[in-house]
Amino acid sequence: MIKRKTRVLSWFAAVLGSSLLVFILFNFQYFGIFDMQLQDKLFIKETVSNEIVIVGIDNESIEEFGVWPWGRDLHSEMIEKLQKIGVKAIGYDVTFSEKGIDDRAFLEAVKKYDNLVFPLEGELRLQNNEKAVFQSTLLPIAEITDNNSIGHTTLVPDKDGKIRRAPLYVKDGTESRAPFFSQILQKSGYLNNKFDIERLFQVDKYDLFRINYFGPANTFAHYSFHELLSDDFDDQRVKDKIVLVGAVAPDLHDEYFTPSSMSKAISGVEIQANLIESFIQNKSLLEFDNKILYGLLFLILATISGLFAYRRIFYSVPLLFLLIITYYLFVIILFSFGTLISILYPVLLIFLSFISVYFTKYFLEINEKKKLRAGFSQYVAKEVVDEIVKNPDKLKLGGESKEMTILFSDIRSFTALSEGMTPHELVEFLNEYLTETTDVILEHKGVVDKFIGDAVMALWGAPLENENHAIDGVTTALKMFDKLEEFNKKMEVKGLNQINIGIGLNTGEVVVGNLGSNQRFDYTVIGDPVNLASRLEGLTKYYGVRIIISEKTKDQLQDKFVVKYLDQVAVKGKKDGVKIYEVKDFVENASEYDQELQDFDQAIELYQHQKWQSALIKFEYLKERYPENKLVDIYLERLKTYIKNPPQDFDGTFRADFK
Repeated sequence: MIKRKTRVLSWFAAVLGSSLLVFILFNFQYFGIFDMQLQDKLFIKETVSNEIVIVGIDNESIEEFGVWPWGRDLHSEMIEKLQKIGVKAIGYDVTFSEKGIDDRAFLEAVKKYDNLVFPLEGELRLQNNEKAVFQSTLLPIAEITDNNSIGHTTLVPDKDGKIRRAPLYVKDGTESRAPFFSQILQKSGYLNNKFDIERLFQVDKYDLFRINYFGPANTFAHYSFHELLSDDFDDQRVKDKIVLVGAVAPDLHDEYFTPSSMSKAISGVEIQANLIESFIQNKSLLEFDNKILYGLLFLILATISGLFAYRRIFYSVPLLFLLIITYYLFVIILFSFGTLISILYPVLLIFLSFISVYFTKYFLEINEKKKLRAGFSQYVAKEVVDEIVKNPDKLKLGGESKEMTILFSDIRSFTALSEGMTPHELVEFLNEYLTETTDVILEHKGVVDKFIGDAVMALWGAPLENENHAIDGVTTALKMFDKLEEFNKKMEVKGLNQINIGIGLNTGEVVVGNLGSNQRFDYTVIGDPVNLASRLEGLTKYYGVRIIISEKTKDQLQDKFVVKYLDQVAVKGKKDGVKIYEVKDFVENASEYDQELQDFDQAIELYQHQKWQSALIKFEYLKERYPENKLVDIYLERLKTYIKNPPQDFDGTFRADFK
């Protein structure tokens, strides 16, 4: 069992590490834009006071009065009509920075009234913990600035282009420029002194404040410029209102995306309406930035999340999402009171703390399981133990159908060999041989199914998935002969006999799983492909070769080996024949076998086409060239028989009625 102290320390390290990492990310505002975009989802459409009316310079008005900019007489007509109706104040969001040829009536109008506010434009410079400064400004003409209030309409886009902030008072040389909306509030009687503005709109280290939005575009009452100038317009719609006149036509390029704009941009004049409405309703936004309290919040959330991770996954995941939902409700409540708090970083911390604690616990348990495996692997194959630990259902009786490659290996003339050894020497000899053989099998992803005396049965493709099971099986077979050569050298030094082995491999659909009784069972495979693999191993002695594989195995080798056709054989107990092949070597050494393969292929082709005499001549030639090749002798013997007694219904299949 894992010690309690170890569990506590690992839990504490995971929680603290997660908290520190997220706090660093938060402090340097990595992913800060994503955090703000999540906060944007908090902005929903709210009820406005109906104190503000927007008169829009829109496409309909441009169609009515002609291409923008219009003559100043239209603006003077608008001002005169609004004053006649009796509005509280007019915020005319058009920068008249140059004189026009028809200014007389317009200038008389702006000089006559004291409730007009015009905008100025400026290039803003922002530095930490310093007052916002205009590097340059574009002011209205002197006749306007001398007689009317002016205010800046500067907005500051974030990296994603959205307008979330604006500066309050901006230094312009020796002057301090007030914001456009505050001047309008003052003209309309809502604002008595600038301290009320500074108290409501609190600035950050860049001298910016967050804008509170009351909804998407057209949240405020909106009328077209030409509509208001028409004779049939109902004046009561704007009487005693704050009227903002400004561009809303897309082609005039005074539109911005904001947290509440959704897919449609909001005009600059409507952003000013949101600022005025914020003051009227006494609803501003404060960005919570107390690092100490954030750190405390992070520790609380990480602790709760870390505790959830120690529960069963069935309960812990729902609790995790419940914690996230609870935190989000907390964010919404704070927002309703005018405070914005981070969403992304705390939620990221909840997930990170949960995952780090969960995986710390998981790896502690894995380490504990390794100790169990080490004990069980002395009795059961390690791969089987791993699969059982991973899936306890594997302990149940039964199996599944899978395509696999099966290998059988056997020591040649082992009975005669064992007669010259004492029982102790024989056991020591076998243990060393089987150990080295097992190492080769395991090294190439195989599973040692069982030892049958001096024989070995191995398999590839289960319990571990392996798409290259045939390639790994044949690779193992070749490597077993390399290991056998080393083994024989060691036996020679000890004065013991050297050995030889034969290997058979087959690939096919088998049933693999735990087979046996409820009291005792074994992880193994059954099926005809297993029997054929065993028979192929037996045929290696008959054909005088080291390794025999079936055609199904050969078809999956992807030309990675030098393979030689041997025969078509129906093994004992089977009616149909299968093509069998000898594995000579890895394909890298193919050039050494080119001539041999060519010679034998030609001879076999003559044999298969029942050209007995021509085949006999070819095999007699091969006998001279390869005098020790047992395969030549087999075919010569058959051909001499077939020439005397030609077989009926010949299909090329040899009946191997022996094991």
